[in-house]
Amino acid sequence: MKETYFLGGITSEGFHTRFTELLNHPDYYAYILKGGPGTGKSTLMKKIAAEAIEAEEDAELFYCSSDPESLDAVVLRGRKIIVADGTAPHIFEPVYPGINGEIINLGSLLNKSKLSVHFGKITEYTNESKRFRERVNRLVRGAASVNSDIYNMAYEALNTDKLTAYCNDFAARHITVKNRYKSTPGKLSYRQLSALTLNGYTTMPVSEKYTAYTVKDPFFAASDFFLRLLAEYALNMGIDVTVSEFTLIPNFTFEYVLLKDHGIAPGISCISLKNFYDSTKLSMNKEKLIFSKKLSRELSKGAAENMQCALEFHNKTEEFYSDAMNWDGLKTVLPF
Repeated sequence: MKETYFLGGITSEGFHTRFTELLNHPDYYAYILKGGPGTGKSTLMKKIAAEAIEAEEDAELFYCSSDPESLDAVVLRGRKIIVADGTAPHIFEPVYPGINGEIINLGSLLNKSKLSVHFGKITEYTNESKRFRERVNRLVRGAASVNSDIYNMAYEALNTDKLTAYCNDFAARHITVKNRYKSTPGKLSYRQLSALTLNGYTTMPVSEKYTAYTVKDPFFAASDFFLRLLAEYALNMGIDVTVSEFTLIPNFTFEYVLLKDHGIAPGISCISLKNFYDSTKLSMNKEKLIFSKKLSRELSKGAAENMQCALEFHNKTEEFYSDAMNWDGLKTVLPF
């Protein structure tokens, strides 16, 4: 079975990922790939993923939010193996080298003499890509700040008592287990289902094994409150919970909650939560909310457009590295 996620996403503080929690899991062994752009990191992982899917292995595929066509990591759950891109902006290192992981240097397969001929163009394209990425960061900081204002205005109008009662009723009707009083709480883990990409805000498809409940809330506060309560309820029932966070806000909100053992996947975007806001209080900030939502969309759109520009220069750089690679050597860098 295949599950797809993003490795992480852009935030007001730069790139954020929780993948390290999985990378440091004592049951897994990690092969961390190093090397410049175009040295075959994603190509190698796509090959591994394709072979795993063909063999019907349980695999998790983690894609790059800056370039959704590129793989950043593959987790083979049955074999307890992780293969991950360990280069910026997600620099990974094995905690106990040789015990729970090792570095695979694909840069050793480069013909450096062939590469050095293009020094001028490589530095030019690298610097241009960096310039666009810095603009992305500035626009995302602006969008996150605006989203925070939206959340705060909405939370002031939120009827938390009414929403708590609704959540408890929803959970009681939809979340049941054989042993209602399990002494061991469920385990909480994180996966990134959505992220801002060059294609705009993008969500990975959720496995068909889940029954999907979508939660409609344009102001973040009600959905975050509801999903946090739901996750807590499930954990207390002994059900394992996977959370996906909305990272385009300084204090991340809950955006998706996956109850894996129960087949329930509530998410943002059609349980409507508008009735849990005090309409009178919301109306006091109506114009601000309308303006802020529009501003947030425009800033996010601008960030996505600049991601595209950054990727174009990155791809130009990759071409030089790709031409200098010993691709036959790539076939034998991993011991499996």
